[in-house]
Amino acid sequence: MSSADLLPAARTILGVLGVCLAKPADATGLTLALILGGLPGDAARWVDPLAQDLTQDMARLNLPAQIRALIPQMLAAADPSPAQLTTDLARTCAVLLATLDDPAPKAPKAAEGFTRLVSGLLARHLANPDPGLAPAFATAIAAAQDHLAAQTNALADRARPDAERLGVTHGLLQTLARRHAPADPANLTSAALNLGAALETAARMQTAPDPVTDPIIALVAAEVSRLNAQNLMAEADSTLAAALNLLATQGADASAQTTLHQLALDQARLMAAPDRAAQYILADIARQAHPGGLFRAIHAAWEQSYDRGDKGALTFDLMTALHLARTNLNRSKGIQRTQALGDLGITQFRLGECEAGTRHLSQSLATWRSFLADHPRKTDPHAWAIAKVNIAVALTALAKRTPDPTLLDEAITAFRAALQVQTEGSAPDDHAATSALLTAAEQQLAAQPG
Repeated sequence: MSSADLLPAARTILGVLGVCLAKPADATGLTLALILGGLPGDAARWVDPLAQDLTQDMARLNLPAQIRALIPQMLAAADPSPAQLTTDLARTCAVLLATLDDPAPKAPKAAEGFTRLVSGLLARHLANPDPGLAPAFATAIAAAQDHLAAQTNALADRARPDAERLGVTHGLLQTLARRHAPADPANLTSAALNLGAALETAARMQTAPDPVTDPIIALVAAEVSRLNAQNLMAEADSTLAAALNLLATQGADASAQTTLHQLALDQARLMAAPDRAAQYILADIARQAHPGGLFRAIHAAWEQSYDRGDKGALTFDLMTALHLARTNLNRSKGIQRTQALGDLGITQFRLGECEAGTRHLSQSLATWRSFLADHPRKTDPHAWAIAKVNIAVALTALAKRTPDPTLLDEAITAFRAALQVQTEGSAPDDHAATSALLTAAEQQLAAQPG
């Protein structure tokens, strides 16, 4: 593998390195891509040497060939929040790994090789950084913050009539708009839907529980409301987490725990923190007995989050569902792995539909390829055909957003392969649905210029 092949991976390393060196006071809402886009045109002077270092380090560490091939893909696909990146390199590597949806990088050997390589490379460059790197990233981060501020204002202006109707203050509206503002202007409509749900939640949270029937919950809710009003959302979240743990330790009645649990989920929505919502859901599941097993309980929670997100095109709920699907995938084998891969691929695709860009659509494609690898045609033709159809659907969606002319050809081939199994005689409904998708893909191909 040449240094040129490692340039996308090196850009991720550069982004992490630059954020750690610049140490922004507030990186909330920023993305690595937005920051990297603000670097000067000669950023290649940093990217190229990092790609060369990556090549040398992979050879020096004597990693297995499969891991050497996988790590650059992992780095190129990683999409960490700059706010989570620190000079604690073990934690930063964990943050990078947590953003990967393709199941292959979740294997312990891949994660271990990734952490060894990336932490060593970052440590060396943090100890002896290029003197121009920190100032360049400080400028790029400031530009990204200005861009996000403009997006925040546009989003707040759009939501102001709803905020006034719901009695949400101007200050809280601005805070929520900042949390939900998209880095990409093309995602403004999606962000507005999520902000609208957050405003409804904020209005509901302002109605405190009855202190007579629920004195403890009323006190906690009042404190959370006070902290949110002061833009101290993280502190409000910590208050809720501590109260939930206390109630669980004391064996409080189920209704009190349910009320507080819902308040914690509402808080996660205000913070635009779907990962936090998933943590609360998983903690609540862990506190209960599940006759059907933990996998089925998490799958049911995934289904609820996915349905809310699907019906309302709410990326917050879809991202919550994504975290739940990942959790089930990481602990599953056999038929449960099949279910978890399907849940993950479906969620990624729906997220891709709601957002501009190709990130989640590409991740869905990778997940369905993993599903296909688990289900050879000879041993499981029905599942193999399902995977082929979903791969083709993802390719067709990607073809609408990228200029790659090969995507539709590959999609059409996959649809036709699936129809060899989904015959009109053996699976008439599947045959009809896949045939319609094939026809649409062929028409899309015919409509392409040239």
